Amino acid sequence: MIETMEDNLVLKAENLGKRFKIYNHPKDRLKQLIKGTRRKYYEDFWAIRHINLEVRRGEQISIIGSNGSGKSTLLQLICGTLSPTEGAIQRNGRIAALLELGSGFNPEFSGIENIYLNATLLGLNKLVIDSELENILAFADIGDFVYQPVRTYSSGMQVRLAFAVIAHVNADILICDEALSVGDAIFTQRCMRFIRRFRDTGTLLFVSHDMESVSSITDRCLWIHQGNASYNGNTKEALKRYGDFCQEAGGYRQDEKSIDGSLVNNLAGSLQPDSDQHFDGVARITSIQLLDSSNQPVHQPKALKLIQLIIQATIYKDIESPFIGYQVCNSKGLVIFAGNTLKQSPYVHPIVAENVAIQACFLLEWPSLPNGDYSVTVAISSGSQESHINHHWVHDALLFKQYQAEKDIAGIFSPTIKQVDFNVMSLQRPEC
Repeated sequence: MIETMEDNLVLKAENLGKRFKIYNHPKDRLKQLIKGTRRKYYEDFWAIRHINLEVRRGEQISIIGSNGSGKSTLLQLICGTLSPTEGAIQRNGRIAALLELGSGFNPEFSGIENIYLNATLLGLNKLVIDSELENILAFADIGDFVYQPVRTYSSGMQVRLAFAVIAHVNADILICDEALSVGDAIFTQRCMRFIRRFRDTGTLLFVSHDMESVSSITDRCLWIHQGNASYNGNTKEALKRYGDFCQEAGGYRQDEKSIDGSLVNNLAGSLQPDSDQHFDGVARITSIQLLDSSNQPVHQPKALKLIQLIIQATIYKDIESPFIGYQVCNSKGLVIFAGNTLKQSPYVHPIVAENVAIQACFLLEWPSLPNGDYSVTVAISSGSQESHINHHWVHDALLFKQYQAEKDIAGIFSPTIKQVDFNVMSLQRPEC
């Protein structure tokens, strides 16, 4: 037990920083060794600096950022595989980590040997490993390859083995880096089920470029940019800010121009006046509406009813192949369902001239959603589904509530069920 930490804290980083020495030429390392402090043959590179982080028992925290932002360095400092250049880090509990692909494995050892090696490093004795070995092998599911040297494994097999070990060491803190992205769909789902179960009893640090997973798994998020903490707080807000940054880095600016004052009442279906948005001057979303089959505004959509989602936009410059899209998100920012005119409309407009208005109307049979707050994010873009430019993107352009009084919903939404047969069947005994 770390006496300087509160009982419910499992991790505390104060003013954490890690500096690396960058040499332009290999021979400069030798020169530095000879000259010592009399001359400097390297440049300082701070991978992370001034990071402050407190993680409490039972929290689920995601860490996001572009490649090279310092995420992996921070994780290695947390795990203790790197020592900080400045600041301090304290840990309270057993840490199990899936970091860089193959890290912690001896490539010449077999899978079995690496299981015992890794589990021992994580604090388990041989008797405990023996008792868990069958479960670890079943989770990894790599067959007889477990008796072969790890250097013969594919990247997916290495991840299977590594995750199987950390899933059975009874860790207090689980750290999962982007390595899961190389696994196949079946194994990835197996890992995600374990992670969701682990959240009930342990503390999770989750690093991923998959924003859907980040949104669904964690409530708190740390966004790192160029080694510094840009934001540490609510996951939905973090993803919105990170999305804004990515849009602006791609050449778009955050739109500070307010929407026409006549389009303020969001219950009538108009744009939220304070929505986060990006606009490049080519085209702008001007309104969004949810209407029933009688063209009346819908405040609380009902399941299985026909709902019109109408989105209007203005074109300011000639545009090729424009299309309008939407995303319906829950209160955590997780996309529940989405669509666009490029995929769902038979009409394609190769070129649209400037100073005209366009409109998209999606007629939906509204799905059964759990009770809660929802939002609709909209965008007008041009190009193809695979390669396109977003001209105006509006986060949370319309807000609405969903009340589901008819039946309970398990999962994201309930499908429309036309018929259910439920019969008692007799079993015929086989003749001996």
